[in-house]
Amino acid sequence: MDYRNYHNFTTHFPQAIDRMFLLRIFEPGSTMQLPDPNGNSSSVFDTVYADIAACIRSLIDEYESVISKDLT
Repeated sequence: MDYRNYHNFTTHFPQAIDRMFLLRIFEPGSTMQLPDPNGNSSSVFDTVYADIAACIRSLIDEYESVISKDLT
């Protein structure tokens, strides 16, 4: 999600603002935005898709870390 998408979602769905976040918050050292691949080449889509997958892996790692600390 880029800042424009985030703004549009929070404007139209303000009740969901506390449940929305930029995925790249879980990827230290990267920019916060994931570019919107719409209208770009398939290679841009593939790059963004891979970035999303990496962010989700980092999110899962963070979740598992928090859960394991809570269980000990």
